[in-house]
Amino acid sequence: MTAGSLVGPDQMVERDKLGRANELIHYRLDWRTSGVRPGAHVGRMAGNGAIFRGHGLLIDHPDPRRVDLRATARDPYRRMLVKIFQQNAAIPVWVIADWSASMGFRGNINKAAQIAEISDQLAWSTWRMGDRLGFVACNERVNRDLFVPPRCSRRLGMEIRQRIASAPPPSGSAEGLNLAANAIGRERALVFLISDFHFSVASLKTILQSLSHHDVVPVVLWDQAEFADLPDWGLGRVRDSEGSQEQLLWFRPSLKRDIAASYERRRQELRSVCQNFGRAPFFVTGRFHASAMTRYFLEPLRCD
Repeated sequence: MTAGSLVGPDQMVERDKLGRANELIHYRLDWRTSGVRPGAHVGRMAGNGAIFRGHGLLIDHPDPRRVDLRATARDPYRRMLVKIFQQNAAIPVWVIADWSASMGFRGNINKAAQIAEISDQLAWSTWRMGDRLGFVACNERVNRDLFVPPRCSRRLGMEIRQRIASAPPPSGSAEGLNLAANAIGRERALVFLISDFHFSVASLKTILQSLSHHDVVPVVLWDQAEFADLPDWGLGRVRDSEGSQEQLLWFRPSLKRDIAASYERRRQELRSVCQNFGRAPFFVTGRFHASAMTRYFLEPLRCD
């Protein structure tokens, strides 16, 4: 990669050897990490950060370079006091991808390719931030061939892309998403849950409950061909990707409006459920833009 140029005050772009643009995603946390690796996020431990935390005894923090003579002179007990600073730390970031049959749908976009694109951008962003990124994909179970343990690497995005490109197409149900929490461990992490969320509300609540220890960003992948780019008139055959059931439909304007309305109701339903677990969902209905995700993180948490 070569150094990129600034595109606005908060976006940095680099291009890889194939000319693909890598755009920085600025993700913001509203919690303090307990990690010990130096990084860019506010941590719980004292260290060599830039944020002043208070004073402590030299005997407890044996660093003579941080002795505060003025604070020592004011101390009524004449104790030697040192300045204590907040240590910034790195965090683990995980992508949990739905690899069920519905994610194999190809209309205006390729959902599997969208997962690869988002993961690639996140890999570059976490590398720039000094964080570690891991990748998990699930259908009925955790897909071990697609599992990538967390690490901070400049080449991690390309590795995830290659694994997705060489993997069998998405298949089966999304029940394995309940097992993802066991795969990513107990250390609190920022988790991007990528799915079309074409499963029941009860299943969604179970999945989010299993991940409640983490900071979960639901990323909803929808295709305009599923609900908007439908014919006004004519016969069409529709198929349930996960149930393998087919049905012949007579498309007409009223049916098209009903389908669009059902997706809008689903959008509001997902928003309500996800907000109750911490974060509103981030919807992707076309090409993924890193700048849109940055704006998502700049918004305040909208919790009920």
